[in-house]
Amino acid sequence: MLSLGVPVEVHASLSATEKQNSSVQTNSASIEDLKEHALTLYKKGDYELAISTFLTISKRLEEQTSEDVLSVLGRTYTYIAQSYKRLKQREATAAFYRKALATYKRIDSKRNIARTLNTLAEAERYLNNLDTALNLVMESLRIHGTIDDEEGKAKAHMGAAIILRYIENYELSLEHLKLAYAYFKREKNAVGTAKTANEIAHLYVRLASFEEAKSFYEVALKYPTDLLPPATIATALRELAQIEVIAENYQKARDYANRAMAIYDTQNAPEKKTAVFRIIGDAYKGEGNLKQAVHNYQTSLNIANQLDNDLFKVKALLPLSDAYLQQDLAESERTFKKALTYSEGLQNKTYRLAALKGLRELYSATGQFQAALAFAEKELTLSEQIQSENSEKLLEKAKAKLLSFKLENEVEALKEQTRLDELEITRKNNEIELSRKEQQIANLQLSKERYAKIMLSLIIIVLVTVALALYRSYIVSRRKNEELHYLATHDSLTECYNRRYLFDALKNLFSQLPSSKATCLVMIDIDHFKKINDDFGHNRGDDALRSVAHVLRKNISDDDVLARFGGEEFCMVLRNTSLANALSLSERVRTQMESHTFGEIKLTCSIGVTSLTLGASSPTELIEQADKALFFSKANGRNQVNAYTSS
Repeated sequence: MLSLGVPVEVHASLSATEKQNSSVQTNSASIEDLKEHALTLYKKGDYELAISTFLTISKRLEEQTSEDVLSVLGRTYTYIAQSYKRLKQREATAAFYRKALATYKRIDSKRNIARTLNTLAEAERYLNNLDTALNLVMESLRIHGTIDDEEGKAKAHMGAAIILRYIENYELSLEHLKLAYAYFKREKNAVGTAKTANEIAHLYVRLASFEEAKSFYEVALKYPTDLLPPATIATALRELAQIEVIAENYQKARDYANRAMAIYDTQNAPEKKTAVFRIIGDAYKGEGNLKQAVHNYQTSLNIANQLDNDLFKVKALLPLSDAYLQQDLAESERTFKKALTYSEGLQNKTYRLAALKGLRELYSATGQFQAALAFAEKELTLSEQIQSENSEKLLEKAKAKLLSFKLENEVEALKEQTRLDELEITRKNNEIELSRKEQQIANLQLSKERYAKIMLSLIIIVLVTVALALYRSYIVSRRKNEELHYLATHDSLTECYNRRYLFDALKNLFSQLPSSKATCLVMIDIDHFKKINDDFGHNRGDDALRSVAHVLRKNISDDDVLARFGGEEFCMVLRNTSLANALSLSERVRTQMESHTFGEIKLTCSIGVTSLTLGASSPTELIEQADKALFFSKANGRNQVNAYTSS
């Protein structure tokens, strides 16, 4: 087993009797008997013995090369990976999904390759390898675009959406979720529709769009309960309760929470009940009923103690301490200190900061100012550490977001190429058909010489007709190609160039080095554009985007390139322009934006500028330089222009 390169501690946990029985059974059984036995163990939830049996099957099949056998081997590896997944052994899960993927590639089973890429992407996400996961799921979607597997494609969209949510690329995440949701709804798949609706709602909660989140959480509640897994319904109820607490609808929040609690009682899910009791406590606390709030927080803590889960303990202790702060200072101090101890053990700076803040407020309230000052100093130091870590995480997420845009662009480019290939195939088929008809006419002419004059006339008529048809077809095709080229290179909303054209233009620039060195790239981002959409509606937001594009277009020459990079971001490629002149032009644009009124909308923009003279070796690196300068403009207060520097 060691040759498989995966953890073997699972098998070490089997009893001696189990190992002996399993060995006797697997050594004497046929492959079919082993498969049936392994699947029975898997369905019963006996994953450790299932893994042992599946490994025996795989060892017997690994040396064979027939397509049917390799297909069975791929499924066997998949079951092993899924068993490890349920045992939460993440590294082993990913290792066996990779084995399954390699096996399916040997037989070029595109459907299984695409689906395994998606499940492997999920495994890499659990390992926090987000760049790897994103590349895998985008490759899955690329293959799904060439085969007929709509269900697998919808699941891949779900996988992509979750990864994009992790890197906070909410716009693209929502696009993928809505594609998956549309498929499951069209197929009347209740489970898929409800689960996807819950994911969309989670995303809207992240965006603080609580009304939209409620509407999607309520999707699961519209189905008969026997059509959905209880956990899916309970999740929707729990999250609706949390939203109602935020909206200060406390009675409604408790109603949702109690319905979720009833489901968790039947499912024996104490770890979920801890969260629900905290929500109920928050609802009572919002009403000022501290006695009931303390009771529910304490119940949540009791369950956490039974589970011996330090994270759940901290989550219950912090609101409990805060509730005690208003009625029992001694008990508040005791529970805050407990929370501090557990958070230090977990090495969780966020919860530790909350505990330090609570103790500082408590000691300030009781007049113990020296102690309060000591905790304030610790709080300040920890806040600086968290801020520093968050800055690093923001940079990593920004890089991941840039990668996601790149991958999305590649997928779109592939779709466009596929469409063009289909057009080319159609054209060639037409040529073949025309050639076949001409050959038939020639054969007919040779076989019927006595009708030569008549046939000659007919041939002339046919050829003229074909020529006219081809000419008309050529005119129509050329017009269509021009329209397709425009659609492929322009953004339909602003009529600026799109990302694909921008990358092509930059690749052309780098191919002309060093003659194109005097070229600058300017990246413009509209400040707080989401608030414009929220306050005035998406239609007015679209009007503002078109107006911004008009302002930008007035400031550049015909040789320059203006492209919509995505959302509220634009890029300008300024040819024959020094960095100083690019900064001057950017400042002029920023001033025009600040002073211009787009209807009743006032907006500002943040701008990042870079130049080919600053050492970028590729279009991607040039865009990263401009993006870093833009990021500095936004982080430094927005509504300003900054140039990229190596520091």
